[in-house]
Amino acid sequence: KVVRLNAYATTPIVDNNGNRTTPMAWARSLKLDYRPGTVLFDKGREISRVDGRLYHFHYKEMLRYVSTGAYRQYATYIDYLGPRQKQLLQSGVTIDVSK
Repeated sequence: KVVRLNAYATTPIVDNNGNRTTPMAWARSLKLDYRPGTVLFDKGREISRVDGRLYHFHYKEMLRYVSTGAYRQYATYIDYLGPRQKQLLQSGVTIDVSK
């Protein structure tokens, strides 16, 4: 699931643990201080986060790190990124972080 929230909203919501809260209070409890921000969960457990903006390549790979379950094999996104970049380059993909 993907949920997009206005971190300044006070509309009642239910968070990923079933607690009644507001987007503003939830963002504060997650210590999500920069905007835009992304918090990635799997089965209610936080796996990774992005505070602020990333280059498209890094953001896409962060989403892939969580969605493919690569976080089970690699302790951190940085541990995952090196082998992933090598795999992409060997398959002929040009990595251009300026896009």
